[in-house]
Amino acid sequence: MTCVNAEVAPMAHAAAMPTATTSRQFTSVAEYLTWDHDELDAMFADIVPMVEDAEWERASEHFDDFRRRLERHIAIEEEVLFPVFERRVAPHGPTDVMREDHRQIKDALATIGGALQSADTAAFDRGRATLIDVLANHNLREERVLYPTVERAAADEMPAVLERALSY
Repeated sequence: MTCVNAEVAPMAHAAAMPTATTSRQFTSVAEYLTWDHDELDAMFADIVPMVEDAEWERASEHFDDFRRRLERHIAIEEEVLFPVFERRVAPHGPTDVMREDHRQIKDALATIGGALQSADTAAFDRGRATLIDVLANHNLREERVLYPTVERAAADEMPAVLERALSY
């Protein structure tokens, strides 16, 4: 099994975006993307107390980092993993559902971003509830179905897919 270090990460097409750097070694795309889900959950959880304490500017800065990291994660899925899934497993269908989730996630991010800019706790809470609800179901489907399915169906491609994901 190929083992790849996640520290390879500057995004080729958007160098200013933060990357998921760690000294951890990943042996599969599923392992890496699942780890990233957990990291993203922790990043967002850190923002909530800032909002509760009315630290709007600090919360907004942390949210901007979170949003860029989540958008990077979505881009890896849509531009690297989904095309392999569609070619080797099923054209569209499951990936269409995932893309719709991504649209809903981006809408929730816009709501949260606006709430932070206007210091609107109620709007933040609405956006947060939507984001948490969509992500919980979305991540579960990816981790239990999509990732294992594509790794089985395209095992021969997975080392290259992992390299691409980590270098994104």
